[in-house]
Amino acid sequence: MLSNEMISNEEDQRFVIMTAPQLGINEPTAQVARWYVQDGAYVSAGDPCCALETTKVVFDLEAEVQGYVGHLVEVGWEVHVSQPVAVIASSLELLKRERAACGQVRPADSGTSAEPDGAPRATRKALAAARRLGVDLSTFSSATLIREEDVLRSVGELDASPVHELPALQWQATRRPVAVYGAAGGALTLKEALEFEGVCEVVCFLDDNVSSRAMLSDLPIFHGRHLCDLSTQGVRSIACEIADGRIRHRLLTRCLESNLELITIVHPMAYVAPSARLGKGNYVKSGACVETNVRVGDCCIIDNGVTVAHDSVIGNGCHLAPGATLGSRVVVEDYAVVGIGASVATGTRIGQSAIISVGTAVTRDVSERTVLEGVPGKRVGTRKDA
Repeated sequence: MLSNEMISNEEDQRFVIMTAPQLGINEPTAQVARWYVQDGAYVSAGDPCCALETTKVVFDLEAEVQGYVGHLVEVGWEVHVSQPVAVIASSLELLKRERAACGQVRPADSGTSAEPDGAPRATRKALAAARRLGVDLSTFSSATLIREEDVLRSVGELDASPVHELPALQWQATRRPVAVYGAAGGALTLKEALEFEGVCEVVCFLDDNVSSRAMLSDLPIFHGRHLCDLSTQGVRSIACEIADGRIRHRLLTRCLESNLELITIVHPMAYVAPSARLGKGNYVKSGACVETNVRVGDCCIIDNGVTVAHDSVIGNGCHLAPGATLGSRVVVEDYAVVGIGASVATGTRIGQSAIISVGTAVTRDVSERTVLEGVPGKRVGTRKDA
C-alpha cells in the first residue's frame, strides 16, 4: 500500500492512496471481487474496504487510517500490482480533490474477465473453476458477478465427465517413471529438474482442467481423476508443480490413499545441508540453500535462489519465492507465502497462511492470514481463502 500524507496550515488533513499489493508469485493482476463500504463512507483504521482475488488467493484490503473512502475501481475490474484502488481522506472535501487528482483509473488489460454487455461477469477464481469443471458460465445470470462458490455450487447439478481408460505408458527400463501433477508452465521446469541426472523419466502429466490440451512436451495429459490408475501401469511416483500449498497437501493425502509416493525433488544445483530434514512432496529449486538443522514439512516449494538459514522451521504447503532470504531460527507456519526478494529477520515467526509481498522486509512476528507489504513490512490486509 502506498501512503501519501498532506497537512494544511489551517487544519490537520491527511489522505492515503490504497494500492493493490502483490498477492501471488506469478500474478501481476488481481480482480476486485466486492466492496464492503460504499463510496464516500467513513471507515476506521483496520476496517476491510474491498476484497481482491487472484486465481490462488482472496484477501481483504484494509484501511490504513480512518477517514472517508473514495472508490477508484469497480467490482469486476482487474487491477495491476501497485495500481490505486481507493483514496481515504480526512474530509469529504479533501476526498473529492484527491480523487480527482488520481484521474480516471482503468481496468488492467491483461487477464480481464470483462464481457460484452449482457454477458455474465465472473471473478478469476470462478473462471478457473469453470474451465476446470467444464461449467458453461452463459447459463448464469448477467445481473451479478459470478464467484467461485457459485460455480462450485452448480457442479452437483452437472453430469460427471466420462473417465477413459489410460493408454499404455512407456519409459526407459533403467529410469524411474514419474507422473507430474499440473500442466502449466512450471511443469516443464519440474520435468527438467527430474530428468537432469538421468535417474527419473517423466511419462505423463495430470491436470484437473478438463479443457487442457492433450499433449505437453510430446507427453500425454490426463485428467486428475486418473491418479489412482497410474499404479496399474507401474507408475508409483508423483511430482507436483501446482503453486497452491493446500492443493499440494491434499494431493499428498490422495497419493497415500492410492499407494503412490509424492516425491521430494532437490535440484542438483541446490544445496541442502546433511543435517537438514525435508518432508514429503517438496520441491527445492536450483540455487536454493537450505542450511544446518533446518526442518521443512511436506509439500513446500523452496524456489530459485532462496536462502533458509540454520535452525529454521518451515511448515506444510509453504512457498518461499525466488530470492527470498530467511535469517536463522525463523518459523514459517503452514501455507504461508514469502514473496520474491522478501527478507525475514532472525528469530521471527510468520503465521499460518500469511502472505509476505514482493520485496517486503519482515522485522517482527506476523500473525496468521496477514498480508504484509513494504520496508519495513506493514499489514495491508487479511487473506480470506485460508
